[in-house]
Amino acid sequence: MKTMQPLKNNARKPAPKILGTVPLFAVCFFLILAGCQNPFQRQDAPETHAGTGTVLLTINGRNAARTIMPPETTFDNFTRFELVFTSSNGGEPKFVDWYAGDLTGGTGMVELYGGTWGLVVTAFMTENGGEIAAAKSGPDSIAVPNGGQVERDVVLLPIGGTGTFSWDIELLGSNIVTARMEILLYPGRGAFRGPYYLAGGDAPIGLAGYIADLDAGQYFAVFTLSNGERNVRATEILRVYAYRTSHFRDAFSDDVFAVSLLYTRATAFTPVKI
Repeated sequence: MKTMQPLKNNARKPAPKILGTVPLFAVCFFLILAGCQNPFQRQDAPETHAGTGTVLLTINGRNAARTIMPPETTFDNFTRFELVFTSSNGGEPKFVDWYAGDLTGGTGMVELYGGTWGLVVTAFMTENGGEIAAAKSGPDSIAVPNGGQVERDVVLLPIGGTGTFSWDIELLGSNIVTARMEILLYPGRGAFRGPYYLAGGDAPIGLAGYIADLDAGQYFAVFTLSNGERNVRATEILRVYAYRTSHFRDAFSDDVFAVSLLYTRATAFTPVKI
């Protein structure tokens, strides 16, 4: 029922009251209010509807530890997120658009009918005055409980176009004879670029440099060091975004050849035979 709006008093002067009019009007007014929701009571947040549940989604996976990626790919740097839910029972899909300002710490909520839903999330960025699809997740499957809530992380991976991978490595150890790098396809281990010798070896390309034409996507960046007697290797996840640079900077010392095989920074090395 629509909320009653007070009548505007447009008359210049009120007419003399007629006995009995005011009491009758008051009775009618309160009878009407008795059948309506209290207009002065503050409303709580809407509850889920019958047969529905909520999905709490967190946009993450972009700043994971030991992942080489552009710094400007946090959730608040994406201009828009397009969420497409598809029902396993063949019902109509549900489309939801989120903007960075709609999320709290990268988290948002969607209400869906109970059941199993597929989810694909596409993240967009602004580039050259337009919007481009920069990353995508899924497909993922989510079981939504009736009247309940389920939480799920959304891991976005780069798509479309080409980007740049750059590196700046300092060799602190005097016993490091060669340092080389390979870029492998993810999740497979097929060679994609390299091996490149950064120091030592034949025609080293240098401890600082870049590759500017990598297809957007996820790779392994593999660094192998040798002291002439022992070889150790570290693998980093590399994510390349279109029109952006993923930069790796670190310093390696002779400690990487120690028995512990754990470098003092974030990079873990293991012994290998080459």
